[in-house]
Amino acid sequence: ITSTIAPSPGVFALKVINNKERLAEYKKAFSFYCDMLKQDVFDKIVYVDNSGYSLEELYEIAIKKEVLERVEFISYKCTIDVTKNSRFYLEINLIDYFFRHFNFLNDSMSCTVWKVSGRYLIHNIDKIIRNCYLCGEHDLYINCRDYPYKVVDFYLVGLSLKSYQYVFSDNLDLYKGTRNGELILREFLDKNKSLDIKIMRRFPCVPKISGTKGWDGCKYGGFMDLTKYYLRSLVNSLFKSLWI
Repeated sequence: ITSTIAPSPGVFALKVINNKERLAEYKKAFSFYCDMLKQDVFDKIVYVDNSGYSLEELYEIAIKKEVLERVEFISYKCTIDVTKNSRFYLEINLIDYFFRHFNFLNDSMSCTVWKVSGRYLIHNIDKIIRNCYLCGEHDLYINCRDYPYKVVDFYLVGLSLKSYQYVFSDNLDLYKGTRNGELILREFLDKNKSLDIKIMRRFPCVPKISGTKGWDGCKYGGFMDLTKYYLRSLVNSLFKSLWI
């Protein structure tokens, strides 16, 4: 779970900056994912915050949910210039930090790591992950969209160690700067189809999301988003090659 509870001043393209508001949203989402952990949707949770903020209140939730032994918390202070780099670049550096400091990983070198943006609740995440695995083992699970333009959704992505190295850690500078990293990533995947990794480019079912968008403060889960969700689900069922 990626987290920035207390963003640094001047973060590029970020409207929701109030620490208390952000913490409340992270706690709500973390509580939900602890419930998913209890249902064995995941084997473990690693909560990583790159703002150096205290994770005590998240820790208390893990205790209350009786999952503390299956949760690891990492808090550090990112030193990247937040005014000259996108939040996508900050996030993949957070993920890189995770891969370099994840204690559980020593016992699970062949695992799939599911990265979820910490302020979003993906209500059908259990269904998504289950159906991804039913489609066969892949190195990278990511949702691509072609309309209205070619992009990837990065709020939920499944990674093997191999795919993380090939796509991200070997190419961190590719994502540097303020350009939308989800566009850059889609271009990279389209141009490098010969990579020695197996990629699922479209989730078997459409993610159902709630939460606050950081860049404009708008809400996922409102009437328009629900309409889009049901429309995308219908199209996904009837026209599987049409990625919207």
